[in-house]
Amino acid sequence: MKAQGNGMNLYTLVNGISVQEKQPSPAPVKEYDVIVAGLGTAGCYAALTAARRGLRVLGIERETYVGGTGTGGSVFCYYYGTTGGMYEEIDAKVKAFCSANNVYGPEAFKYLVEKECLNGTVDIAYGAAVVGVYRKGHTVGGVRFRDDTGMHDAVAPYVIDATANGDVAAMAGCAFQSGRASDGEPQPFSSAPRFLRRKADGSVTITWSNFDAGYTDPLDPDDFSDSIAHANALHLPASFNEGNALVFVSPIIGLRESRLIVGERTVRFSDLIHGNVEKDPVLFVYSNFDSHSKDWAFEGDMIKDWMLAGSLWGRTVYIPIPLDSFLPKGWKGILVACRAMAVDHEMATAVRMRKEMQRAGEIAATAISLSLKEHIDVRQVPHATLIAELKKTGCYDPAAQYKPNEWPRDGKTIYEALATNKPGEAVWGAYLLGNEMKRELRQWLTDGDEHRRRNSALALGLLGDRAALPVLREIVSSRDDYQPETGRSNNQKRIYGALHLLGKFADADSVADIAALLKERAEVFQDCSHALMALLTIGRKKKEVRAAVADTVTKVLSDASFQHTLVMKVSSSGEGTPPVSEDMTQYMRIIAAKELDSWGTAHSLSCVIGSIPLTHRNRRLLA
Repeated sequence: MKAQGNGMNLYTLVNGISVQEKQPSPAPVKEYDVIVAGLGTAGCYAALTAARRGLRVLGIERETYVGGTGTGGSVFCYYYGTTGGMYEEIDAKVKAFCSANNVYGPEAFKYLVEKECLNGTVDIAYGAAVVGVYRKGHTVGGVRFRDDTGMHDAVAPYVIDATANGDVAAMAGCAFQSGRASDGEPQPFSSAPRFLRRKADGSVTITWSNFDAGYTDPLDPDDFSDSIAHANALHLPASFNEGNALVFVSPIIGLRESRLIVGERTVRFSDLIHGNVEKDPVLFVYSNFDSHSKDWAFEGDMIKDWMLAGSLWGRTVYIPIPLDSFLPKGWKGILVACRAMAVDHEMATAVRMRKEMQRAGEIAATAISLSLKEHIDVRQVPHATLIAELKKTGCYDPAAQYKPNEWPRDGKTIYEALATNKPGEAVWGAYLLGNEMKRELRQWLTDGDEHRRRNSALALGLLGDRAALPVLREIVSSRDDYQPETGRSNNQKRIYGALHLLGKFADADSVADIAALLKERAEVFQDCSHALMALLTIGRKKKEVRAAVADTVTKVLSDASFQHTLVMKVSSSGEGTPPVSEDMTQYMRIIAAKELDSWGTAHSLSCVIGSIPLTHRNRRLLA
C-alpha cells in the first residue's frame, strides 16, 4: 500500500508555507489507529492513553527519550495547574521508583513511560522528525517522517500534533497565528543548566537555574540556531572547580510560544476576563497570565489594561477549554494537543503549564478512541460520553479543577479596596460592573484619599469615560510613581496605567506633558517606553499633534546617549546565574520610525537605525 495511492497528497513546509510535493519518492508504509507527533509533555500521555485503550499507536519523537520539557527541558517541577488524570498515577510510580532505586527523577520518568509504551501497542521512532503530511482535501490521513534509517510513511485515521509548535498542522496547511500584534514576537525563551555544588558540610548537591535567555523565532532556522548557541554559551563560567561543576545544559530550550492554530473555537483572553467562559469544556486550566515579557509597553491594549491599569499579573484564573480548541478550523483527522492549541497570544501565557498539557494529551487520545469505537468523527462524540470517560481517571473533575473567577461586586467593597495598597481587583471589578459603577467612580474622583481618587480614574479610564482624563493627566504631571502591591510580582507603577489610558483616549491635551516625561526619563526604560507608546498612539489618532510628537520622539531617540537594555526575567536563580539582557535601543527606534512612516512624517531615525548592526529580532521588526 502506498500512502499517496489512497487518494492523498503529500504536503511539506517550504519557507514556512505548506506546499504539495508533486512526485514524492516511495517509502515503506505502515498503518496505525493514531499517529502521535511529538512524545513530549502532552504527546507521551496521548500515546499512553491510546495504547491503554487498545489503539495501535506510532509515536514520532525528535529526541531519544520521552517527556519533553519535563525531562530534557529540566523543568521537573510544576508551576500552577490542577490535579487529576493519568499523570498523577505516573508521578506516583516515578516517585516510588526513584525511592527504591536511587534514580534521578527525569530518568525514571523516561524509563517507566517508555517501558509501558513499548510493552503495549506503541511503536516509537526516536531521532525522527515529521517532514510531510498526507491529506485528501482538508482531511489528514498520515505523515512522512525521517529517522536514521531513512524515509517512512505512516497512515492513520487521526494524527495528534503534540510537537509544541504546531509543526504538523502547519505542514498540512492549517491556519495559525503567532506572536503579539505589535511586532509578532513570542514570549522570551529560557535555558536551564544543572550544576554540582559543594555545601559547607562537604556534601554535594545538584542545583539549577532557570532564566530567560532572550527572544527567538522558532520558525526561523537561523535565528533559532543562533539562539540555542547563545543560550548554551551563557553557562560557561570563567573557570570550573570542584565546588562548581556544570553537569549538563538542558538539550531542550524553554520555548513558551510559537504557532497557535486557528481552531473551531479559539479561547480568547478578552472573553475570559470579561466573564465569557466556554460552556462545554473538556480541560480546565489554572494559572496566572504568566507572561515573561517585560517590555509591557509593546503589548496589546487588553493585556495592558490588565497588567498596567490593574497590576494583575499575579492574579490566578480558571480557564475552561473546549474540545473545539484542539481542532484546526475546517480540518478533519488532526487534533492539536500541545501549547499550539487554539488560544490567542495573551491566553497562551497561561495555557501551557505541564499539568494541563499532560491532561490535553490524555483528552485528545480519549476522544479519538471514542470516535473510532463508534465510527464517527471526533466532532460527533457526545460531550457527555467523553466527559464520562475522562472522569474515570480524574482527568475531568470540575469540583477539584474549576471555580468561577470572582471579582468585587458591590460598591462598598470596591470603595474601600481602592484606597488600599492592593487596589487591582477593585479596579477590575468596577470595570466589569460597567455603567452601574460610573456614577460612584465619578464621585470618587474628588475623594479626599489620593489613592482612591487616582485608582477610580484608572477604573473609569478602562470604562472609556472621559471624566477620568483630568485625574489621569494629574497622575502623569505629578510623576506618580506609586507601585501597588496587588500581586505577588510584576506590580506596575500607577503612571504606566495612566499613560496607557491617555493613549487609548487619544488625549491631545496630554501630549506636552508626556513629551516632557519622555525627555526627563529617557534613560529609564519602562518610563521611556510607556511614554513613547502613549505619544505614538495619540499621534496615530490625532493628526494635529503629529508634528509635535514626531519632533520630540526623533530628538530623544536619535540622541547618541539614548541606550536601553532590558534585563530578562530570572525564574529560579542558582549561584552564578548570568544576567541576560536584550538590547532595546534599535527596537524602540524601529517601532517609532515605522509609526512615523505610516503618518507620512519626515524623520531622521533611519540614519541612526542603519548605523548599528541589527539583531534577528530587529530585522524581523523591519521586515
